[in-house]
Amino acid sequence: MRNKLILFFAGVLLLSFVGCSGGIKVNGTVKYDDGSALTIGTVILGNGKSQYQGDIKSDGTFSIEGVKAGSGIPKGQYQVWLANTTIVEYKMKKNENGEEVLDKRVETVHINPKFNSPETSGFSANVDSSHKTFDFVVEHP
Repeated sequence: MRNKLILFFAGVLLLSFVGCSGGIKVNGTVKYDDGSALTIGTVILGNGKSQYQGDIKSDGTFSIEGVKAGSGIPKGQYQVWLANTTIVEYKMKKNENGEEVLDKRVETVHINPKFNSPETSGFSANVDSSHKTFDFVVEHP
């Protein structure tokens, strides 16, 4: 009887670990309305409780694998927005003493800023086992 109880609890424990790995890997593309790829930034999926993100690669593709690599994200409805789509550079110059000082701050904005917020992006994703690839189209700034 004791061996059966041990086997039962071991089985319950094993099933709880298997249940934790049932997330969905999400992927897709981000392109401009002219068909060219957005090559910088991060795609974020959020549902008010959790957020998941994946970097946009140089070809415009992204993948979101969950909290731990390969674990996936839970199925459900998510708002989608983009971040890190602006590059900030600082131009330097030499002053009269030959010291490097800040000349100006230069921002290069890669998309219309409305896509940087879940409230204004207009994007959503209903993630499940048959809906895990999403393609988003953004406007140039």
